[in-house]
Amino acid sequence: MNSNHLYQYSRGYAYLRKFVSFMHSIYYKEICIINPENIPANGPVIFAPNHQNALMDALSIIFTNTRQSVFMARADIFKNEKVRKILTFLKIIPVYRIRDGKENLSNNDESFEIILKVLENDGAVGIMPEGNHGDQHRLRQLKKGFARFAFNAQEKFGQSVNLNIIPVGLEYSNYNIFRSKLLVIYGQPIKVSDYMEEYALNPQRAISMLRDRLAGELQRIMLNIDTDEHYEMIMKAKSVYGSLLQQKLNMGDTYYSLFQSEKIISDSLTKISLSTPGKLEHLDQSISELYSGLSRLHLTTQVFEKPPLNEKALYIDILRNLFFLPVAGFAAAFHFIPFWISRFYSEKIKDSQFRSSVKFVLMLITFPIYYLLFMLMPIPFITKILILLIMPLFGVLTFDYLFSLPKLLGSWRYLKLKKENSMDLTRLMQVRQVIIQMLDQLI
Repeated sequence: MNSNHLYQYSRGYAYLRKFVSFMHSIYYKEICIINPENIPANGPVIFAPNHQNALMDALSIIFTNTRQSVFMARADIFKNEKVRKILTFLKIIPVYRIRDGKENLSNNDESFEIILKVLENDGAVGIMPEGNHGDQHRLRQLKKGFARFAFNAQEKFGQSVNLNIIPVGLEYSNYNIFRSKLLVIYGQPIKVSDYMEEYALNPQRAISMLRDRLAGELQRIMLNIDTDEHYEMIMKAKSVYGSLLQQKLNMGDTYYSLFQSEKIISDSLTKISLSTPGKLEHLDQSISELYSGLSRLHLTTQVFEKPPLNEKALYIDILRNLFFLPVAGFAAAFHFIPFWISRFYSEKIKDSQFRSSVKFVLMLITFPIYYLLFMLMPIPFITKILILLIMPLFGVLTFDYLFSLPKLLGSWRYLKLKKENSMDLTRLMQVRQVIIQMLDQLI
């Protein structure tokens, strides 16, 4: 494996990173970065995030700090030689698991040697301590392998160098939807040297201590709904009550403050679920009734959070959207082919947690090629410039516009039902109020 560029600053990687970072910033409607100052400017660093969204988790770290990080990824995506070369250029190297065959586990020696050399050169690496990704907002059991490697590296460095592990909490407003929101929280650095004395006396105990410390730090900076019995109910409860609690606690109106309020809710309800699960039965039933009714009326909880003021305001909003409709139609038609390709092939992926990664990579390839083809067409130069300057912006605005239409229709249905004095809507509003009262008491 030709890997010299992994150990030092790579100019080619830096140029490519700028382009991919730009596309990454378009892919997400909002990227909120918390506590980047916790990342040491120099010295060896291991980024250790929770792992829920395949490649997007690694990219979320790569593009939210200034260090050139080397990440480890599952070995099966390296089977194709061309793909392997591309991934190596992107500073991604393979790690082999039992499922890849016991005979291949020895190949990890080369990967670990590379990672060790990166750290020896004061570099940064990314390791997923859970070992694989999951589709739920919870921290799974951390593997001991990352801790063993950290101790081996620190032992080699000696007392003159401090190896820091940076916990990273990742949260997505939606795993798979283009233009969703991303939250990246960098936790307090963990000094591996603090555990070396214990490691010299009892390696297994030190490994468990470091693993437990990282798990505790990650649980503080991520949603950790560690219950099976009430998992779905807690997910819905934070949607019903999250923004309301955000307002009650005067936490501001950012995605991070919404995350903080939802974490208060999920942590509180998870604790009750694990200690006295029967205490949540009435809440569970009420939330089930609320969501069943919302589905029946084709509404979402958002119509209660930000209900339309009146019919006049709603019609003005509708007219404003109709005014933009021709532009949206033209931009949607213009971008239909690359968007359809990325969506069609990503939906074929069986593992739903990989779909966002595949969609992003396909968009990264198809959209530039699509625009390049237009630049090669025999059309006036000024037209080419306008396409480059205007159409990407219109494309993003159009997607946001199309995504907002269901909310607008929901507001229209809500006002219509309210004007008709719908008993179903009245009942849902009463159930929602009961849920809020219960949550006020529980949290």
